[in-house]
Amino acid sequence: MSEPRNEAAKEAKALRFAAIATGVMLVLAIVLLIKETAYTFVVFMFLGPPLLALAAIALGWVILRELRSKKVF
Repeated sequence: MSEPRNEAAKEAKALRFAAIATGVMLVLAIVLLIKETAYTFVVFMFLGPPLLALAAIALGWVILRELRSKKVF
């Protein structure tokens, strides 16, 4: 009985992580737009794409889990 609740908690945690990672990446992008220095550019280029990729992977994982639980995929 605790299995669906545990799975829902994992999916909620993955979605929360995806939202936070995307938010951090957007904050880095806005900081780069406001004040473009070498340091802000390097931080954005090294942290922005990996954060966005991790967010996309987490979101894709949740979508696949939902599709499999509903026997669509």
